[in-house]
Amino acid sequence: MSEIPPDSPPPPEEPPTEVPPTEEPPVEGETLLRTTDISATHIVCPHCETANRLNRATCVHCGRDISMLRVIANKARHHFNTALEHAERSRWEDAIVELRNCLDLDAHFVSAWNVLGTCLAKLERFDEAREAWERALAIDPRFSKAHDYLGKVEHVDEARRFQRRLRRLTLVLILVLAVVAWQLSVQWGPQPELEELRAARELFVAGHLGESAGMLEDLLEGPAEGEVRAAATALLEAIDGHFHVLMTEIDIAQSTGDWRRGLSACARLLALEPQGNLRELTLHHRAVFAGRLVEEADAQVAALETGEGDPAALLERLSEIASLMPTQVLRNEIGTLVTRTEAVQVTRRAEAFEATLARVLSEAPEGDALARLIALRDLLGEWSDQPLLGERIAEAANDLARETSDRWTDLSAAPTVPEISSFAHRLQSQLASAEFQPDQAQRAEQAFPDLMGPGGLPTALVPLRDLLADAEGMLPRLHFEIAWAATQAIASQEAWGDLLAALATLDMTAATEAEVAEADALRQRASEAWAAEREEWATDLFARCLAEDQAFETLTVDAELAREIAEGWEEVVERVPSRLFSTGFLTDYSLFYAARGWEALGEPERAIPLYERIVREHPGGDHAATAADDLARLQANRSSTS
Repeated sequence: MSEIPPDSPPPPEEPPTEVPPTEEPPVEGETLLRTTDISATHIVCPHCETANRLNRATCVHCGRDISMLRVIANKARHHFNTALEHAERSRWEDAIVELRNCLDLDAHFVSAWNVLGTCLAKLERFDEAREAWERALAIDPRFSKAHDYLGKVEHVDEARRFQRRLRRLTLVLILVLAVVAWQLSVQWGPQPELEELRAARELFVAGHLGESAGMLEDLLEGPAEGEVRAAATALLEAIDGHFHVLMTEIDIAQSTGDWRRGLSACARLLALEPQGNLRELTLHHRAVFAGRLVEEADAQVAALETGEGDPAALLERLSEIASLMPTQVLRNEIGTLVTRTEAVQVTRRAEAFEATLARVLSEAPEGDALARLIALRDLLGEWSDQPLLGERIAEAANDLARETSDRWTDLSAAPTVPEISSFAHRLQSQLASAEFQPDQAQRAEQAFPDLMGPGGLPTALVPLRDLLADAEGMLPRLHFEIAWAATQAIASQEAWGDLLAALATLDMTAATEAEVAEADALRQRASEAWAAEREEWATDLFARCLAEDQAFETLTVDAELAREIAEGWEEVVERVPSRLFSTGFLTDYSLFYAARGWEALGEPERAIPLYERIVREHPGGDHAATAADDLARLQANRSSTS
């Protein structure tokens, strides 16, 4: 037997209007009696039970402070209004939570009890719904909606009880039919009436109730007697019961204006394949319900176009309604309403985006294209469906590229190292800041295919990478030009030693071929001139040392000459021409004078290695014996000191 879905409760009539938190103040001294749902617009003084409007801080009758009650009342109304928003979107559980929060603050809020009952009934929690409506009537027995809903829920309960009995009866009938068929087949063998009864039962189980009912009626008009007639009668009653339950649901839907529920009941009834007048009546109801649904939907779309309602919620309702429409013509009408609703949704979203865009651009520094680009880029997550966003991002990127290119044109006309370095550093920072994150780049490429270039940069900014490379490539040349100018200045002063040092540190990778050749020529010239100068200096130094021989022997040499010979003895050995002095003579004397020079300067530790070398390499030299004595003396001093 096919399952028949349980009846759902009647919906409320139009949802209560949201309760405003405040109203106009009453006339001074006015005493307001408690009326139907007075808590929707007033608060009752707990001292004298006089009703006061919500904006009162003191009671108009007794003058007591009721400001805290006003805070509580406004909080309760906030919960009530939030519950209405949830109920309009069929979020019944959320609505129930908000309504209970409201009633915790104001237990006499009649409309809140009434809407709570409706939400509970929508979830088929009929006992709780009945309690809520009874609480509303206990507060105000004249509250008509609660009376209506209690009557309807009793009607639904009766239908549900009948349906449950019908299901149990159907199961019993199936068992009885099986037993009857078995008994008759055993006692009398195959009978045409029994075969018809069995066929009708199979049609019933398969859900073809209309066809099954037709066979049973034909069977009962024939000669069937006894248990076959009893079983056929019971099965026909069960079929009529199924039809009755669905017709009851259709009647409830018609009386309450729940067209969607009525269409659903008609569809379930037609699926059972009713025959004759019942089928025609069901088709009539289905057409009426569908027409009313289309009318309601059209009115809702019209209201939406005037600024009322939520397009997303309405699209969800229209989708559900379209699935219930019985004909393609009606589905096409709903499709037209969907198109109008989507147009409103697009318009509202575009308006919301324009407001967001204006706010974001107002917060960005004026004239800062990079700041605008970053702010616009961050909108991609929520607003990538807005073509205007792509246009604004492209504009900001173009502005940034144009500003950077103009700056580069000015700098490259007369470049300097500080300016080019600053430009390259700033451009590198701008490009890093302007890059889109992978998810942002993906959204931008999908929404605005022409906007993005490689590497997460807008197309307009990609050439700036080449500009950065040009700037960074210019710096080595600028550094070389500065060093080269300084080197040429040194060359003009014929400071050959300084020139050789400058040429040694000069980076020639950015030099032209002519500059490389000129540098090589300068290096050759400086080397030759420097060698001649050092040879002259070394020869002069050695001659002065020989002239001051007695002074070195007695360590009375002046500090300047001592340091000069101490630091330059190797150069003396290397540069004094051999034609003037023999190598052994030069080395022996130079080592001795250098050692004595370090002693005179107070650095005996630097003299010891030189004395050791004289003793080791020139044992027959003029100063070998003296060097040995001096070495022994210094070593002895070292030992005594340590």
